[in-house]
Amino acid sequence: LKLRPAARLTVNVVGRDGKPIAGATVELRGVDVQRALTSEKPAVFAPVVPGGYQIAAWADGMAHTFQRIQIAKGDAQARLVLGAGAPVTGRVVDDRGTGLAGARVRYSGASDWTQQASDRYDAATTGSDGSFRFEALPAGSFRFLASHPERAPGSSSLVTLDGKSPRDGVLITLDVGAVVKGRVVDAQHQPVASARVRIGVAGGPGGGGRGRRGGSGRAFDPPRQT
Repeated sequence: LKLRPAARLTVNVVGRDGKPIAGATVELRGVDVQRALTSEKPAVFAPVVPGGYQIAAWADGMAHTFQRIQIAKGDAQARLVLGAGAPVTGRVVDDRGTGLAGARVRYSGASDWTQQASDRYDAATTGSDGSFRFEALPAGSFRFLASHPERAPGSSSLVTLDGKSPRDGVLITLDVGAVVKGRVVDAQHQPVASARVRIGVAGGPGGGGRGRRGGSGRAFDPPRQT
């Protein structure tokens, strides 16, 4: 094994007025995953594996802020500015309008591409009636994306927020997804094990579906997609 020098990251979290915010949560997401709280001093992450990361920060009553950073060995600095946020609520329903429990919902910024919530860390899970809630989102335009094990993915229409007024009534409809089965073979028509298969829109640039690794060349079910 050959060890590499680690890095150290200092994150300053401030408000719109430029003053430090104590009690903010800061997450470092990437090769390494760490969490810290700010106090009178910035959040410090050490040691950190060099590489590409997303930094997320938030505080009570304030919206999440995200920043991408490439960390090399040595000391690195980042500064995140937190602003006001307001609650957003909505529902995920099926094609008949019935609420879907257990769906995962995240938001994607359309006016600010840095506002990309992580499905793993930031998503909300719908309740028994399909309802979801985000405590504080900033001003801007967003789409809300939902996924469910038994449905095709879906998204809301474009939603514009002012970051001050609560917003409700966001609706995401998930249709029944198609099941596609197939077999991967070589030029001699022999099964190919561990091939990756991607589903995309016909005529699209490379397709947008996710792949799944097959078994011993046998048919398998990829994730449901429209």
